[in-house]
Amino acid sequence: MREIPDLGLGGLTLLEPLWAPLVLLPFLAAWVTLVQRRRRTVRFTGMRFLDDLAPPGRGLFATVATTIAVASLVLTLSEPRLASVDTTARANVMLVIDVSGSMSATDVAPSRLRVATDAAAAFVTSLPDGWKSGVVAFSERAFVLSPPTADRASVLRALGGLTAQGGTATGDALDLAIDVGRAGGPERLDEAIASKDALVNPSATVVVLLSDGAQTAGSIEVLTSAERARSLGIPVHAIAFGTDDGSIDIMYPDGKVRPLDVPPDFATSAKIAQTTGGEFFTAVTARELDLVYRSVTEVLEQEENLDDLTPYLVLFGTVLLVLAAVPDLVSLRRRRREGRP
Repeated sequence: MREIPDLGLGGLTLLEPLWAPLVLLPFLAAWVTLVQRRRRTVRFTGMRFLDDLAPPGRGLFATVATTIAVASLVLTLSEPRLASVDTTARANVMLVIDVSGSMSATDVAPSRLRVATDAAAAFVTSLPDGWKSGVVAFSERAFVLSPPTADRASVLRALGGLTAQGGTATGDALDLAIDVGRAGGPERLDEAIASKDALVNPSATVVVLLSDGAQTAGSIEVLTSAERARSLGIPVHAIAFGTDDGSIDIMYPDGKVRPLDVPPDFATSAKIAQTTGGEFFTAVTARELDLVYRSVTEVLEQEENLDDLTPYLVLFGTVLLVLAAVPDLVSLRRRRREGRP
């Protein structure tokens, strides 16, 4: 992804900054013209250069207006953008929650899953008005708990009653969440899953992924899904949840129950966020997880848009050129009325 330089001028940025120095040329030309008008000595091919550039009717206003107009039009070559926060933005926030067996670990009391779902519920409740949210859960496979909806109550119901068991199909879950988010609601869910990247008019989507372990199941590698999210412009905010001391009791083939260590996979979560342009968080307690969700909400609300200034600069330059031509037209009409050439 190309970095866009911030000029520190009230959010003004240039996508093609190498063209910016050309803006100085109209001002340099105007300065030379004014100097030559005073001297009245420069000649080119038998003609007075000044008279060509500044006919008798043209004064200081016309010169300044023309200079600014040309500079404005030249500036459009740099593709100027103005950063602004869109307070009316709407998006589908897809929560992707790990419900594999490791989420039953009690290193975060009463369990990772219980704390995770409680914090997710608080997160959904705190989303800006008008934003939709949906839920995809995963263990051995990924499944849709709720397509994107503005109905907070239905999402909260979907988060209740989850149980932890099975493996961790993180890649499949992220891939499914991308499709569900782009669908924008239940009415286009089947179409989005079938069409994948070819879906027409997809809804803007943000993914919040909460997982505590490395991928152990599924048919799609998680970083492959992350690359897909990046290509579609979908940021994934990844939360690695749990402690290195987490463990669960499992029954081994010999019939004995022994503890199995289930530490969080920080490296993979960080890589997912980095790949997609999202944020990476770690949370090891219920309070920290709640703070993480609050931070993610702030990230979502503060996303900036880059407004294209080119149409405005073209209009501004055109108006100035018209105004600059007015004195010449008035002078020409006067000369014609007086019978002068």
